[in-house]
Amino acid sequence: MRTSKGTVHELVAGDLVGRSLRAAIVVDDPRISEVHAYVAFRGEHLRLLSLRGRLTVDGKPKSDVILKPETRVLLAGFFSIEVISVEIPEFVIALQINQGAPIVPVGVMTLSADDQVLREGFDPEALAVLWSGPGGLKLRIQKGSRLPAATAEADLTLLAGDQVRVGPHVVRVLHVSLHDTRSSVTDGIGQCSALSLTLHYDTVHISIEAQRPVILDGIAARIVSELAILRTPIGWRSLAETLWSGIVDAATLRKRWDQALTRLRAKLREGNVRSDLVRANHGGLVELALGPEDHVEDRT
Repeated sequence: MRTSKGTVHELVAGDLVGRSLRAAIVVDDPRISEVHAYVAFRGEHLRLLSLRGRLTVDGKPKSDVILKPETRVLLAGFFSIEVISVEIPEFVIALQINQGAPIVPVGVMTLSADDQVLREGFDPEALAVLWSGPGGLKLRIQKGSRLPAATAEADLTLLAGDQVRVGPHVVRVLHVSLHDTRSSVTDGIGQCSALSLTLHYDTVHISIEAQRPVILDGIAARIVSELAILRTPIGWRSLAETLWSGIVDAATLRKRWDQALTRLRAKLREGNVRSDLVRANHGGLVELALGPEDHVEDRT
């Protein structure tokens, strides 16, 4: 992207544009929000999504802009960014657990002995953990490994065509067309009833027909509230920096985020609420996965 100042920046999904020093494009101007907009990968397109600031294309206000060469977006009515080129991968890495449907891994994910789906977040009790690291997709067998003793505790870099046995599961690494990937992670809870969410920010009440309400509090409630108020996906780090504003160390933030997400999903499962209510999409951004019948009441 080329800015109105003439500087050129290479952005990827999850990058921010705004006043924040952690933004990929930093705009030091009071008319620009700290987290004004961000780049997301949705469907088959890279998009620039309005987060807490105004976007304009051809004089028309936009909240979602598909990024194509020569697209010019105006931020806050004065700062322009122009798309020079866009690169979308034709194929992506996916994992097949036993004979299940291919799953595109996002963020940090874990695999358990009694489950055939990958779950988001870090679980120290899981059989294995997967994450995107330097050099590609990494796998760490935590227990139940059938790898040779010399490599049982090593972090493996997974490549297309690899096959690894993890406890009772056979994990196959596939190279699949991006056009064939329409959903990544499902939790298998099977809870399809409409949800009613009442937000008080520090508490969230989730009601399901004929069941006692599930009450979230503390960080779990704030995660749901922030995502519901934003009504659009956001990078995990941007959300974590809002929740723990005094922490700047990336590793500490990631640990806090993984722990909070694990506790949130455990609370949802206990209440028979679908635990993928908070999930990561294909671009690795966190979103509140609401269905067409779900209702949100904002009392924050």
